[in-house]
Amino acid sequence: MRHELAWSVEETDAAVVMVVCGDLVRRSATNLAKVLRKLLLDRGRLLVDVSGVHLGWPPAAALFGTALSSAGGWPLARLVLVDGGGSVTAGMCAAGFMAEVPVVTDRISGRVALGSRPRRVRRASGLPLGPRSPGFARELVRSACKDWGVENELRRAETIANELVTNAVVHTSGRSALVLSHDHRGLTVAVWDAGTSDVVALTTAVVPADSFGLRIVEELSDRWGVTPHDDGKTVWALIAPRSVKTREAGC
Repeated sequence: MRHELAWSVEETDAAVVMVVCGDLVRRSATNLAKVLRKLLLDRGRLLVDVSGVHLGWPPAAALFGTALSSAGGWPLARLVLVDGGGSVTAGMCAAGFMAEVPVVTDRISGRVALGSRPRRVRRASGLPLGPRSPGFARELVRSACKDWGVENELRRAETIANELVTNAVVHTSGRSALVLSHDHRGLTVAVWDAGTSDVVALTTAVVPADSFGLRIVEELSDRWGVTPHDDGKTVWALIAPRSVKTREAGC
């Protein structure tokens, strides 16, 4: 028997505790994502008990990380799930989201986990249309690099973000978003846009002759690429830590 998704919210000194029960399916995932994002924006620290949730739609496992990144991510927003090995844990593990949203077995451990940085931190924001977009993106990069302790990569990250966003503004007319993430591999700067016209050319990993901006991205990053989606594409660039680059060089 299916049960509608329901939740309750309790305020505590350490964090907001949210208890969710029922079937997490496509329809209920949208509503839950909105509530999670609002609580993260309003309160900042959120402990969600999902031990009573059945993951009926596997893509819904992504909503926890998406809500966290859209609310600013660590350290501005912190999210930990409590689950004793149920279907949500399995879904999070299969999709690789546990690096961003820790899953623990009890609330005491959850409160401790809220004080620690996740293995991967991510921040996502929609970009304004038009010429203000690159400057807005540079501000987001500066804030993230400061919060994540990677100010030494700020100049490269700012320039890469500027060129990727400018490329999206010039070649598309629809929505775009900046996604920043940092983990053991380094700092990744990614820009999603609704354009699809140049996906085939970019997926060859050869910079078009007339794309000066992408040549700058190629020069400043350690790796870059494009990921096509049904609703557009994401162009990304990785700035690897110095130790990783040295190891790859065989030193």
